[in-house]
Amino acid sequence: MSAISSLLLRMIIAIGIMGCVPSWAGTTLVPDDFPTIQGAINSGADTILVREGSYPEAPQAWRPVTLRGLGGQRPILAGLAISNPYHWPAVSWSFSDLVIQSRVQITTAWPGPRGLSIEFARCALDSGYTHSSDDPWDLSYFLLKNCRVGGDSYGRAAFVTLLSDTIDGGVSLGVTDSLNVLDCWFRGGPGVALDIDGDDFPGLIQRCLFEDYGTAVRATRPYGLTVSENMIRRMNDFGYISMFCTQSEFRQNTLTGCANGVYFYGRDMDFHDNTILRMREVGILIDLADNVRVNRNVIGNCGTASVLVRSGQLAKLRFHENTIYNGLGSGIVLERLIDAPDSVWIQGNIVTGHARWGLEIGSPQAKVALGCNNWFGNGFGAVDRGTTGPNDMAVNPLFCNLANDDVALFADSPLVGHAPCRQIGARGVGCAPPALKAIDVASRRSGLEVAWVFEAALPVDSWLERASQSDGQWDSLGAGSSAGSNSFVFLDEAVAPDRGYYYRVSWRNRGVVVHGVRVVGTWTDAGRLSSVSPNPSMGEVNVDWVLSRPGPTDIRVFDLGGREVSVITRDLFGVGRQQVRWDGRWNGRGLAPAGMYIVRISSGERTSSHRVLLLR
Repeated sequence: MSAISSLLLRMIIAIGIMGCVPSWAGTTLVPDDFPTIQGAINSGADTILVREGSYPEAPQAWRPVTLRGLGGQRPILAGLAISNPYHWPAVSWSFSDLVIQSRVQITTAWPGPRGLSIEFARCALDSGYTHSSDDPWDLSYFLLKNCRVGGDSYGRAAFVTLLSDTIDGGVSLGVTDSLNVLDCWFRGGPGVALDIDGDDFPGLIQRCLFEDYGTAVRATRPYGLTVSENMIRRMNDFGYISMFCTQSEFRQNTLTGCANGVYFYGRDMDFHDNTILRMREVGILIDLADNVRVNRNVIGNCGTASVLVRSGQLAKLRFHENTIYNGLGSGIVLERLIDAPDSVWIQGNIVTGHARWGLEIGSPQAKVALGCNNWFGNGFGAVDRGTTGPNDMAVNPLFCNLANDDVALFADSPLVGHAPCRQIGARGVGCAPPALKAIDVASRRSGLEVAWVFEAALPVDSWLERASQSDGQWDSLGAGSSAGSNSFVFLDEAVAPDRGYYYRVSWRNRGVVVHGVRVVGTWTDAGRLSSVSPNPSMGEVNVDWVLSRPGPTDIRVFDLGGREVSVITRDLFGVGRQQVRWDGRWNGRGLAPAGMYIVRISSGERTSSHRVLLLR
């Protein structure tokens, strides 16, 4: 049978299956024009609008069609099948604003058509999707945009785009031409969140969040793949696996709380500006690598080696300006390098706080070029089976806040401006030592108020000290109360009027006590040296007085006949303004009657009397 006869036979069979398909193509509405979605598809309409509601059917989209849901609540379909059993001129399927409960089945059995396109937008694929084909060119383009995908999904296409999707379970993709995965949330599953396989495909995985999988991304045979600005958390195996890669880039990603960070097997790879923290085992694992650059990464608190190069042949490896800290193994381990003379450069790194070595060289034949590294505080020492390089050092790097994984450097770090080194570590200068920006003393009615403020990136542990003379003994008054970010206020009430007092602020700068400049203040707002209030009073009366030196004070209340009504206090008091309260009672007689009373204040400095009117 000729090819033309075969094609005609297939078209006749197609018409027989379809029934009488109208020659027109347009837009139809379900359930208004057709009670079922399948009926609308069979009618030949190009665009099918579906009202919100539940549709207990799994329509067969056996020809290219646009299917779009209407209403605030997306229509719910029991399922969906997409296929191309006939050689239709159109090649595009589009689905939007739908909820599809069972797994979407995509089959491309017809061997003739190529370049098919399938798009889902704002859909919920509750059970995921499956594309049955071994040939990625069956589908030219596959798009998921603003969709929620539940369950494991897999398929193949030349061009794949996932944009702003929420993925429950994992997605396995076969790709030949290009991959783009942008702004997606992969939120949990037992296996691999995004498993990509292809043949030298480029692509971009960017600004995605991966949580609670075995592995976040596994890419096999990519060429020119960029993985950037993603957050990867709590993986039970690896955060990122790259197999047989060429000319790929892994940059500005953050990995935390995984079993392992990154595994790379291939050549021409850039790891730079990533943050890899709290891996239970290895931060970066490299196998059979050639021309790999690991630059400006922060790798901290790993359970074994922070960076492990397990094997390499004719390898060119560069480790520049990384900050690697606090691992339970060694910082960098070069386990086995074959035929690799003069091919490893380790320069400008901070490798500190490891239980074993800063650098562990397992290959005696490997020649490693070192320089401008800081090997500080590693348990076994700086370099095993080797010597440190020119301008290497072992000094405290002075991180801004290591407890919170802030490994930028203080401006006065010994690593800053260390000639002839350009930059040491991944972050550079990020903070300055605490600096006392201002201190001020003001006279208030209750005493001298001292306010001070720091210019600092972190909270400052500070306190106020006072001396009676410029060269006298300094006594600590306390930390004061916070008046804002690193701003403090202390009210010193133990002061005498018209007498100078010296104040200074002290603080701790990375464990060292620093004293600020001295300032002097005089209490000039003492006002009256004694008073009673309120006057007249309906009940209780406050008695205030000022002492310029410590001593006893006797305060009593008398009536106008000179009879003693109450002994308010007989006690020792310190310097400054003092206050006690008369409760308006006659000693042993209950409430004092209404009338005029005299309050007498006697101290070693003076005796004063005040009349107070008591109302009832």
